Amino acid sequence: MTAPLDILSLDQMRACDQAAIASGTPGIELMTRAGQAVAKAVMARWPQGPVLVLCGPGNNGGDGFVAAQGLAQAGWPVRLALACPVAALKGDAAIAASHWTGPVESFTDLSLDGITLVIDALFGAGLSKPLETSLVQVLKGLEAAGLPIIAIDLPSGLSGDTARLIGDYAPVCAATITFHRKKPAHVLTTGRQYCGEVILADIGLLPGLEIGRAHV
Repeated sequence: MTAPLDILSLDQMRACDQAAIASGTPGIELMTRAGQAVAKAVMARWPQGPVLVLCGPGNNGGDGFVAAQGLAQAGWPVRLALACPVAALKGDAAIAASHWTGPVESFTDLSLDGITLVIDALFGAGLSKPLETSLVQVLKGLEAAGLPIIAIDLPSGLSGDTARLIGDYAPVCAATITFHRKKPAHVLTTGRQYCGEVILADIGLLPGLEIGRAHV
């Protein structure tokens, strides 16, 4: 039995996060580890070039802010677009955004000039309804431009538990970076076609925090 092959449902993964926080690890620390793991994975696998990070209103977006800051500090040209006003961010996502030292763009008339790589930090596992039409148009534009998309946790629009689309669209990603354990969407054929290469990153959660896990 090999730990990295374990699969957790979304509820089980949330329970792991909550147990770590209850044990004394602040949520912003987990977010920082996740975002830094994304930056590290990107730097290890893709040539340095202009990156566009698309951030959503929740914790997935917070991971994106951390990843953007890590890439920028390593010398990568980074642009960041946010799908909501900065003032609407709450909790750990707001803290992560406060550490971002670059400008924040809106999705209106978003330019792709010079971009070589895109990070999807819109929703991940936090999406419960179909993507808004405006976001779908942006993501489809990125795909049409042939830009590789790297998803944080899950491609936005894909259900982590059912491995099916929540609406009628999710971007087909070159890779998906997830944390601690894979989810059903990362291994089932219906979901994996959207995930691309699945990169599993360790963010310091203990195996003993897992309950009722399944195995490949």
